[in-house]
Amino acid sequence: MRRREFIKKSSAVGLTGLLGQGCSSNFEKSRSAHGPGFDIHPFINAHPEAVFIVETSVESKYDYESLHKEGLKFASEIIVKSDTTGYPNSTLVTVKNNWHGIQKGDLMAENTDPHFIEGWVMGMMEKGPRKFFTGDANDLNRLFTKLDFAALAERNGVNLEYYNKDYWELKKDQIKYLKIPNGVVFDTMGHIPPFGNPDTFLVNVAKLKAHSMGITTTVKSLQGLCPGMFRRFCTPYKNVRSRGDKKYARFLKKNFERDIEKLYAKHVKQGIPRWDKPSGGAGYTGGIWQEQWVQRMLDSYSVSPSGLHIVEGIYAMDGNGFGAGPHEKSPEGYTSRDYMSNVIIFGLDPFRVDIISHWMAGHEPGNFGLFHIAIERGFSDVLDPHDIPVYFWKDGRAELTGLEKLPRSPLKTLYLQRDYNGQNEPTYHLCDEPFDYSAWKKGVRVGECTPSVIEFDRDAGGDITTKLSKPERGHVYVDILDRNGTKIGQLLADGELEPGRHQVVWDGFNAPGLYNVYSKGMNWDAEKKIVTYS
Repeated sequence: MRRREFIKKSSAVGLTGLLGQGCSSNFEKSRSAHGPGFDIHPFINAHPEAVFIVETSVESKYDYESLHKEGLKFASEIIVKSDTTGYPNSTLVTVKNNWHGIQKGDLMAENTDPHFIEGWVMGMMEKGPRKFFTGDANDLNRLFTKLDFAALAERNGVNLEYYNKDYWELKKDQIKYLKIPNGVVFDTMGHIPPFGNPDTFLVNVAKLKAHSMGITTTVKSLQGLCPGMFRRFCTPYKNVRSRGDKKYARFLKKNFERDIEKLYAKHVKQGIPRWDKPSGGAGYTGGIWQEQWVQRMLDSYSVSPSGLHIVEGIYAMDGNGFGAGPHEKSPEGYTSRDYMSNVIIFGLDPFRVDIISHWMAGHEPGNFGLFHIAIERGFSDVLDPHDIPVYFWKDGRAELTGLEKLPRSPLKTLYLQRDYNGQNEPTYHLCDEPFDYSAWKKGVRVGECTPSVIEFDRDAGGDITTKLSKPERGHVYVDILDRNGTKIGQLLADGELEPGRHQVVWDGFNAPGLYNVYSKGMNWDAEKKIVTYS
């Protein structure tokens, strides 16, 4: 079964049982086989709801031997031999790396480290499988010299292919067409085989780095399964038909532009954080740009194979993902930087892995539209990182821990910069503003009611009251002003008020004067209203 059928069944059999089976036909067939084989460690299989963290100790990204050793050790602990369950040794292991075909000088963190991958492949081979494939829909030829991809593949007998071509240039066995159930942008999607073929096992290894979409992790890594124009999810939605070759039009939904606009308006009204950023320039910015990227990504994800999802974060990068960032220019002219973050993040649920990855990169996951819309479309069931069990993995054992104990490497991104409506956030920033998960869990969405001061008056008992509405949990204030409008005092309501409509009774003033009543939330100020009491 494909992902959508998998999600629909989850309510009946539970997340643990379903993810344990896998969620595409290649997993089901392989896992039913017997005889000499391999499997994911039983503790990991038994906890598909969890995310696991390995802390590494590599001192330099140029320490290729240590990077190799970390990959080897990691695979030797995560993959186990199995004679009765799991996958036969004849299974083709498909390794999807975050190799996008660009390498700029010293910026190695644009790509999953190849020395780590080579160690991983050798570690898996020790457990039984011998057939490996790695590839991407990007042009990897430019990386062969810099990062030695070809030599890596040749040394280990790994089949390495890249498909940076349009679909009509590919042979029949180099592309497969997948119908998208309930797609938003795509009616049909092209993916490169053998990813998702029967008798294959997916290892999806993303890179921990900042990007225009936030942090590039496992879900976005799967974008590299799509060749040609199928892969260009970043193209502004209004330009898809005009800038792309018209031969691709037959794969698109008939009125997807209209649907994108409707969904965007809906999500702005719901108050997805930062979604109200206007679009500008050539369209490569703004909330609607994120909307169309997320919808295309989830269309493709719905027919992607499942497997083991890993974020290689032994070293990481801030900025835009391609060399631009918040720093002074390097000697080679780049303003992003690589960091020795020394972590590996992994699990069976890619959205949970990515939520924890965003947290560990210094961001608040509730501020990213991808995670909201993935829940809306039925691909995920969690938003709050505190609801995800997290384990440190060390020497083959798992130890439950809390978010506060996780190492964090702040990676600034240019994701939906708040430079509008009087805001002056820097181009590169952390999306670390608080998000009210408690209100979200109660079904109150940010922005579901308009923040406003509705009424300021006396009640029947003669007390001064304020009626107001709040879209988020937050404080309510009254500023006391003199006749010149200068603030001479302030009253604060007891505690933070939950989202919704409220009537606040004020004690502490009865004298005539000017009162500025307002409500303050996490991401907004209510409309201020100056009133006179006499």
